[in-house]
Amino acid sequence: DKNQEALATHWNGTTSSLGNQLSLFTDQISPAISNWETQVKSYNDFYTAWQAEASQLEADAEAQYVQSLTNLEKEKTAWLAAMEKERNDGMTQWTNLYQQAGQMQNQSDYVNFVNNANATVNGVGTGNIATNTSYIVSKFD
Repeated sequence: DKNQEALATHWNGTTSSLGNQLSLFTDQISPAISNWETQVKSYNDFYTAWQAEASQLEADAEAQYVQSLTNLEKEKTAWLAAMEKERNDGMTQWTNLYQQAGQMQNQSDYVNFVNNANATVNGVGTGNIATNTSYIVSKFD
């Protein structure tokens, strides 16, 4: 019968066409989709790891910054305390020299004063920048 033959031909063509489409899907499209999904997952994993590392580095940098500020403040406080001690020591030494100068009554006192002043100047360092001690002591020679 011609009708049955036409239907058989039609369905054979449809089966062949679907077979080709299935083959295209399983051989090319499905692997491409799987590859794409693998790449997306790989990128997402990489990005998540990078983001975690960046956050950790940022937290570490912030902690180091805060620690640096704390250390700087401690060093500044220690430096200021040392400067204040040096200033107080210098004032004490100058006061002592001033009192010794006021008590001089003879040449021997003068020689002792000069020796004391020289020792004080040498103990302070150069003594010329802020105090000008060399100039003051040279006036007694």
